[in-house]
Amino acid sequence: DEMDLSSLGTSANASVEGLAINPVTLLKVLLYAGMEGIYSCRGIESAYKRHINFIRLLNEEKALIYHEIARFRSQRLAGCLEALFYTLVKLLGKKGEIC
Repeated sequence: DEMDLSSLGTSANASVEGLAINPVTLLKVLLYAGMEGIYSCRGIESAYKRHINFIRLLNEEKALIYHEIARFRSQRLAGCLEALFYTLVKLLGKKGEIC
């Protein structure tokens, strides 16, 4: 929540691009899925329909189907992943978590 995620856009931009969910929320779902060892879009779709942790991450937003997750990952996230990585490294550095 402390990271600057402005490169992902806002929920207003999401509706223009056809996403039914806030891009920041979707990023959180993708990161949590990766930590749980779930990498396929169909696996993520299945997980957030069954597991309470995914449901809580969605925060009452509409769940996506697998091809919307894939489109977000390949189109929007691919373009800003490097900036997000550098933002994370800077944040961790400020907190003294990395040298």
